[in-house]
Amino acid sequence: MIKFLVSVCIVALLSCGPCLPLNLTLAQTETSEGLLLQDLPGFGDGFGGGFDATPEYAFEGDFTMNEASRNGHLNVTLQIKPEWHGYSQKKLDGQSPTKFKVTESEQFKVTGPFVPNVDPVPKKNVLDQAVEEFSGAVTWTAPIQLSDGVDEKKLEIKVRIDGQVCNDKAGCIPFDPSISTVEAAFSQYTVESSEPGETIFRAPNGHAEISGQLVDSAVAPGGTTQLKITAVMDPGWHIYKLEKSKAEKRSSIPTMLYFPRKSGWTTSWPSPSEEPIEHAFGLKEEPVQYYHENRVTWTVDLTAPADSYGNITLNGVMVYQVCDEACDRPQTIQFQVPIKVADNPIVGEPVAITFEVADATTVAVSKASKTYWETADTAAGTVPKISPATLSTYLLMAFVAGLILNAMPCVLPVIGLKVMSFVQQAGESRFKIFMLNLIFALGLMTVFWVLATLAAFFGMGWGDWLTKSMMGSIIITSVVFAFGLSMLGVWEIPIPGLSGGAGKMAEEEGLMGAYFLGILTTILATPCTGPLLVPATTIIAGQPAWVAYAVFTFLGLGMASPYLLIGLFPGAIKWLPRPGAWMNTFKQVTGFVLMGTVVFLLAAFTEEPWSEYMVAVLTTLLFISLACWWIGRTSLAAELPEKLKAWAWGIGILSFGTLLSFNFLIPPKYELNWQEFSKARLGELQAESRIVFIDFTGPN
Repeated sequence: MIKFLVSVCIVALLSCGPCLPLNLTLAQTETSEGLLLQDLPGFGDGFGGGFDATPEYAFEGDFTMNEASRNGHLNVTLQIKPEWHGYSQKKLDGQSPTKFKVTESEQFKVTGPFVPNVDPVPKKNVLDQAVEEFSGAVTWTAPIQLSDGVDEKKLEIKVRIDGQVCNDKAGCIPFDPSISTVEAAFSQYTVESSEPGETIFRAPNGHAEISGQLVDSAVAPGGTTQLKITAVMDPGWHIYKLEKSKAEKRSSIPTMLYFPRKSGWTTSWPSPSEEPIEHAFGLKEEPVQYYHENRVTWTVDLTAPADSYGNITLNGVMVYQVCDEACDRPQTIQFQVPIKVADNPIVGEPVAITFEVADATTVAVSKASKTYWETADTAAGTVPKISPATLSTYLLMAFVAGLILNAMPCVLPVIGLKVMSFVQQAGESRFKIFMLNLIFALGLMTVFWVLATLAAFFGMGWGDWLTKSMMGSIIITSVVFAFGLSMLGVWEIPIPGLSGGAGKMAEEEGLMGAYFLGILTTILATPCTGPLLVPATTIIAGQPAWVAYAVFTFLGLGMASPYLLIGLFPGAIKWLPRPGAWMNTFKQVTGFVLMGTVVFLLAAFTEEPWSEYMVAVLTTLLFISLACWWIGRTSLAAELPEKLKAWAWGIGILSFGTLLSFNFLIPPKYELNWQEFSKARLGELQAESRIVFIDFTGPN
């Protein structure tokens, strides 16, 4: 059924340009055989959810209790579909923050903030506006305390989460309260570990001791404290200097330190207590080594979020290696930093941190450390609203971009129709010429105002989706191919308000026809202009709605300007030749130009991962031509039942061709379900007598 619906969608796109939907959504169905279109690369993308009826996100919640007290933790987990992302709790100009609202009750109280189990990924848009994104799954945890006499097994805690999830191609979707409201029930008891780790860590047969402390046991919201980590080497041994990552061909292992879950805290680059020793090593890959002898302490400034309260544990990871003539094995350790955030800071009362061995490779830590410090150096902040001078520049750029839209390959068929209309207008009154072009321009502007509304209030854009996903590429290739067939006389495209269809445009263009032709022109141009429209949607991120309407209005004015000028100065039409047989030649030449555009668009299917679908796409185009030919056999002057019968046959032909192409003309997919290696998972599979393939490489 899904394939049939997609076929109908394609036919509708080909037959009624003005009716092209801005929101293409089909329900996902399941089948035991064959390949569904949403299984293809890019067919899972979509505008507001794509071709998958399953939600882009899901929430679940629970709470745990400590067996020995009335304290516990409230957990809320957000599951996000691939290619979508959520946002952090920070108020940033480029994002809508995630917020938690817990229904108050005398049975419990929340004693601290919600803290994610993973750090968001800091990013910046083209306006240098900061955003912080989560992908995959993220769990927020907040400390809670139950009142005396409350049975935790009968308690439910209601939490509502406000925010949104976004897709770079499909836009943003606000959280639906029916999905984002969870009732967290008791899940399990937890026991506080009696062995939280070692305050002084020494590896077996190692030659260095690692210790650390937090300078202040409590810090105010927005306040700063210091973390100190000290390495003490045995006589004659040294530890390498702290760096963000390990160079690929370097033989020695630098000291690396980062915080995989800093929970909104800002961290400074660790400063050493003494400068490292410079030693000429002599290797081409590593001519100089830098290390510390005897003792070194690294100091990190930790700044708490302004809205943070309660007891928080920061987690860190450290890699180090100590050497003399030989070297100890590189060590990866993790540490926990307990911090209390309160209005009354406790200064000068140090707290020891604990260390334990971590199950992570040096290569993995090196990559994570590099990513962390390259993003942590630019702490997220607010960006001032757009200035009048900057806005003026952007509006000028938008106008020029709109003007360029007229040269896009996708809009050539309608431009051809419009040129023939101009020729016909040469004999009309000045007022009629002006009105036809004004209404045409109004049709152009209508689409841009719709796009402005979607971008301003929903964060949505669709031009990028139509050019960067397989589904979008197939749609635009099919549309251009069908227009090319129309220009070559295979069939006529019925456009409301145009007498006799595209082929007889020269007879008369009414006001309704001019309006719909303007809409069709813009819709056809938009898919080819992702590079022009994406910056426009980025410019308006975090700005008032009127900025969005201003930017898109100037885009529309730029595209409509040639037609408005002809409406104001109709004498320019005299430069065009008189109507005649040349118009048929012009139309047919335009058809060949469009076929060349199809070849250009098909180039996207010559490279991986789309190349294996080339035959299916070409077969679909063959059935499009057959469907258009069948529809074109029926005269536009025929009775409505006869026209409907022809269209029904055309839809059937195209539906059959689409199903055939994408079920039998693509190679089957057989992929191994690779998983991240873990000893625990390996043990589970071995216990089930399962065959396990392990992909591994040598140490780096």
